[in-house]
Amino acid sequence: MRKKERSLIARFRCGNEVRGRQHWREEESRRCRICKEEEETLEHVIERCEVTRGDLRVKEVLKGTGEGLEEMKRIQRERRRRNTEEANEQVEGRKAEGAGGIDIGRRRKMTEGETARRHQRKSNNRRQCF
Repeated sequence: MRKKERSLIARFRCGNEVRGRQHWREEESRRCRICKEEEETLEHVIERCEVTRGDLRVKEVLKGTGEGLEEMKRIQRERRRRNTEEANEQVEGRKAEGAGGIDIGRRRKMTEGETARRHQRKSNNRRQCF
């Protein structure tokens, strides 16, 4: 078993992969990142979540033998996919707003003075290194 896989198992065991135990967050942000139905606990994600629930139980997933490793990877992939979809929807919403939205893809062109100051800072940093 690779280090990345052992690390994934450890994060699930410690509860770092679920938001339900993050009591300082608002209730809405502790909901399941996938189905948004109830609080994201390990039991919910593995046993009750409509999208990620499988045949395994929590104890089987958390064993160090790697039985539940594929289940954990599947949950992680689904979260990433949903997160990407939500981010794309937000960007599309900003583009639809028109001039009022933020255009993430473009930077403001620097003025000559700003460019000169930036080059001066870089050259000062180089001098300090030697």
